[in-house]
Amino acid sequence: MVRNYVRKTGRGSGNAWDPADMQRAIFDVKNSTSYRVAARRYNVPRSTLQLKCQGWKGRNSTGVSHGGRRWTTIPSDKETTLSNCLKTMSKWGFGLSKNEILDVVQEFVLRNNIDNNFRDNQPRQDWYKLFCRRHQMSLKKPELMESSRARQDNDPLIIFDFFEQLTTIIKKLNLESKPENIYNCDESEFGSDPSSTKVVTLKGRN
Repeated sequence: MVRNYVRKTGRGSGNAWDPADMQRAIFDVKNSTSYRVAARRYNVPRSTLQLKCQGWKGRNSTGVSHGGRRWTTIPSDKETTLSNCLKTMSKWGFGLSKNEILDVVQEFVLRNNIDNNFRDNQPRQDWYKLFCRRHQMSLKKPELMESSRARQDNDPLIIFDFFEQLTTIIKKLNLESKPENIYNCDESEFGSDPSSTKVVTLKGRN
């Protein structure tokens, strides 16, 4: 029995080729360079290059690969931006549910013309789970808005910022001498405490 296996090639190790070189090779192929020439020029596997350009089992080439790791349909920088926005919305008390996130991603790929294998351009459960795992997010029951407000009422920076914004708006609308045109709206019908629906937020956050 072999106890000290020595890898003879870099195949499957995740660092056999540089993802940046692969992207350059794909670009050359799309500009009429042959697979053989592009693979040799950038020192990438020709079979892998062909799969990335033509797709696998009849599927279009859609993923962004990371040197042997799982592909991501949406570019990693845009995924990071999306996750940061979701975390911020949750922190501010406006977290999105799983279905709402899938709807947002569907609209995003359509508006940006991103090739994908999603059914009807909308990701499903598998993509959602991997997305949350990549960005340290999980599904949780949201905190009541009133509890969040009670804590922030003690923060003078938040209070001062609120009144600064209110003053700016009043001046912009020329309402300084028109108090009869300023109304205090009842929020009871806006559903500010959606505690019955779980939302996606950063792991470990209460």
